[in-house]
Amino acid sequence: KERYPRTKTIILSGYSDFAYAQQALRLGALDYLTKPINFKALRELLERVHRMLEEEAQQNIPDGHLQELLRHTLILNIANGFPFDAERAALCLKTDIPIRVARISPRDRSGMNVALAQQLREYFAPCQVVSSTANELLCVLEGSRDTEALVWELSGLCSQPSSLCIGLSEEVEGYAKLRLAALQASKALRYQKARSGPGVL
Repeated sequence: KERYPRTKTIILSGYSDFAYAQQALRLGALDYLTKPINFKALRELLERVHRMLEEEAQQNIPDGHLQELLRHTLILNIANGFPFDAERAALCLKTDIPIRVARISPRDRSGMNVALAQQLREYFAPCQVVSSTANELLCVLEGSRDTEALVWELSGLCSQPSSLCIGLSEEVEGYAKLRLAALQASKALRYQKARSGPGVL
């Protein structure tokens, strides 16, 4: 309890002595169940504990750097095919707005320009920028945007000193479709890299 104060404890014992139950509850156990176990009661208790943990998680939303780390991890997980958890996503993302994904990578094997992520965040706000690999950025552009204007703006990035290739997805309906958009952008990026020079596809 001292090391992991948020951990919930349920005692399951063969001893039905009231003194044991009293001591367990005094030490912070949520409940004291005796054998033979009533599985319906156990299930109800576990559902109650689950609700308690969810409520605590919502009240203790991390701030600052931890919030950003949580958001980036969640975006990468969804983009890489982990199931979309609407409740968790709603804690740190605007899940119901249209999005597009841009995957950005240097044409050669040089590393990404560190300042590029911040430049993307400022220029294309609102957007989320995460490093999907050592030499690729995944940029989630939030809100509806004109396709031609967006391609033109992204093309400006391609003329930077390290020539960039950019794969752009179609607009999709919210973060629940992030995986689809990430796959589209990845396919477009591979195709763009196979072409003769930097650019946006």
